[in-house]
Parts: sequence; structure tokens; C-alpha cells
Amino acid sequence: MLDDQAGRQQDVGAVKGCNVTEVYCDFDGTITRVDATDAVLEAFALPVWREWEQRWVRGEITSQHCLSRQ
Repeated sequence: MLDDQAGRQQDVGAVKGCNVTEVYCDFDGTITRVDATDAVLEAFALPVWREWEQRWVRGEITSQHCLSRQ
């Protein structure tokens, strides 16, 4: 649904009565307040993930190496 100039919603190709699902992928932290990867690591990873993160921040390892260890 999009808002027209009068503030009314208008259909944009969706079937009437159906919910529209939108998915946004934020791979670089530009549209979210909390980094999605950090939130997942915080919830499910062992605490050692932070050590790998700090090594990446210091430039000691690549992002690929960091993520593969986390």
C-alpha cells in the first residue's frame, strides 16, 4: 500500500484483503538501530564472539574470517 497525496491508501498490485509482506535486508547498518548480526550473536553465540569482533575492529583479521569464527 502507498499513500496518495490526500493521505489515502491505494493498492499497488496486491490482492484485496491480503496482507503484504515486506522484507528489508540491512547488510551494512544503514537502516537499523541495532546491528542484526550483533543481535543474533548476542542471543545465540558463545561470549567468545566478542574477542573475534575486537580482532576484526583492530584490523587483525578480515570480516570473512571474523564471521566464520563467530
